[in-house]
Amino acid sequence: MDTLDNSVLSSKHLMNQLEFTIFPNPANEKITVQSSFEGISNLTLYDMMGRVKAMEVSHQGFFEIVTRQLSPSVYLLKLSVDSNEFTQRLLIE
Repeated sequence: MDTLDNSVLSSKHLMNQLEFTIFPNPANEKITVQSSFEGISNLTLYDMMGRVKAMEVSHQGFFEIVTRQLSPSVYLLKLSVDSNEFTQRLLIE
């Protein structure tokens, strides 16, 4: 009997392989986000009211967002890879 190789990764499997780093956190002027995923990924920055403050698309897992125009507060960064989403808090001072 032949065995099929299913190359689709589950969210849990992808989450275990994906690393994403934000620095500096807390931030003042800008942030850099690096992801271990090298395909197309989207990064969205939200304020605590759910309003989009910045959006970036990357094909190499690297993002840089200027934050100097943002008010001091806590924000949420959402990294979207394929149909998976990963969220991290960000403090702007």
